Amino acid sequence: MNYFLTSYFNETPSAIEIAEIRRLRLFDQIGEPSTIITESPVWDSGYTLDQLGIRQRVINMYSYYQQLERFDGPEATKTAIRSTLPDLPFEKNEILDDGKPVVKIREEHGSLSYVDYLDVFGFTNRRDFYEHGVRSYSEFYDDHAKLQIKQYYNYQGKSVITCYYHGGPSNQAILTMIHLETGNQTLQFQSLDAFRTHFLDDLTNNDDTLICDREDYWGMAMGLMHKDPRRMLVIHAAFTTNAKRGGEVFTSIKNTIEHGKLDSIITSTQAEADDMHARFPDVPTEVVPVSAVPDKRLDTYYPFEARTPFQIIAVARVTEIKQLSHAINAVIKLHGHFPEVDFKIYGYEDLLNGYAESKNLRKIVRQNNAGDYVHFMGYTKDLSKVYQKADLLLLTSRSEGFSMAILEALSYACPVVSYDVNYGPNELVKPGKNGQLVPANDEYTLFRTLLDIFNDRQQLQEYGLFAQKSVMAFEESAVEKRWVKVLKNGLQI
Repeated sequence: MNYFLTSYFNETPSAIEIAEIRRLRLFDQIGEPSTIITESPVWDSGYTLDQLGIRQRVINMYSYYQQLERFDGPEATKTAIRSTLPDLPFEKNEILDDGKPVVKIREEHGSLSYVDYLDVFGFTNRRDFYEHGVRSYSEFYDDHAKLQIKQYYNYQGKSVITCYYHGGPSNQAILTMIHLETGNQTLQFQSLDAFRTHFLDDLTNNDDTLICDREDYWGMAMGLMHKDPRRMLVIHAAFTTNAKRGGEVFTSIKNTIEHGKLDSIITSTQAEADDMHARFPDVPTEVVPVSAVPDKRLDTYYPFEARTPFQIIAVARVTEIKQLSHAINAVIKLHGHFPEVDFKIYGYEDLLNGYAESKNLRKIVRQNNAGDYVHFMGYTKDLSKVYQKADLLLLTSRSEGFSMAILEALSYACPVVSYDVNYGPNELVKPGKNGQLVPANDEYTLFRTLLDIFNDRQQLQEYGLFAQKSVMAFEESAVEKRWVKVLKNGLQI
């Protein structure tokens, strides 16, 4: 079995989790059994996995011991919760005592999601979370609403995992101990890494393969295992802080390479593989793109005439590293020459520092009266029509690990203008053939490049005609062969 190790899935999965879902399909096609492993329990995860179509392909570290799928009793409902205090009034999903709520019921998607239990002073003492009508876990709080204990239940309603917390900096709850009830014994773990290690040893056999996509969650645990499965680390972004060979290696990557007992490292680009090998020559490195496109798509004609003239798109998280302010500023200047220009940004907004980057970008748009032609579209699950209608994809990131957005755009015959940054754009964008590369952070040249392109729509059309041919090496059948080489034939340094 091949296990893809990640953190969690929510309603707006990141590029890493999207890459894992696509890898499942690739592995199915080459006859390699595979499953995704998640570490963090996420509220309402069952619904999210159903929406993504992968519920039967995901194992969560906590649910592995809970075995809630074995539950065969009646589903917990709002009515059942209400019946626990039948003599008290019930209004707006709250049970009241002397006019004050003592129980608050929350429903999502037609079933219970969580229930709060409050004391006489109005403090929430406990919150019970439910998955498809079964109580999954409870959180217990002190009078300052700080988490103290988290308990996970099995299909019989018995506590099987207990997590203990104490106050840390800024009164944040810090996990300090975990108890696991297994068989007739209680196992104690002093850290998440220790618990993760035990889980991996329980889950795997020596002939399995661990493909780690989130080394910050699983890197140390892989190295502490007693069993000896094959271990691979997939690099999804730049491995150094400045995206250069000699830069400072990110701590979690460095620790995983040094202590994770890796058999191989997988990068998406040859440039990063070369830089990685130069820094860590003892670990074999192979190039396998994190994404691929269906062969059929590259054989499909997407007419230039069907595109919306002057429609520019960016597909990126609204976060500081994507430098979307550069793209917005260039579009604002371009609008002075082509009033028809319209710019749409597709991606969820980073909540860091209270959505600071989103607020900054909206301020730029507002100050330049650009709200009529610069739009924040949010996370969009299916962008196929967007790529087919756009004239151009614009990428202004400080660094990349591959850029799935560029590959997707080119596969739909949509040209690309990108900063020439590590890693990925210069292995996908062929200047003067399917788009243009611009020196990193050169906003003036970025604007002049866009101006030149939109002054010559014939050239833009020619870029689109070559775009699909330029990414033939990234069709699914080609990437499948790369994985076969890695999994079956071993690696060559």
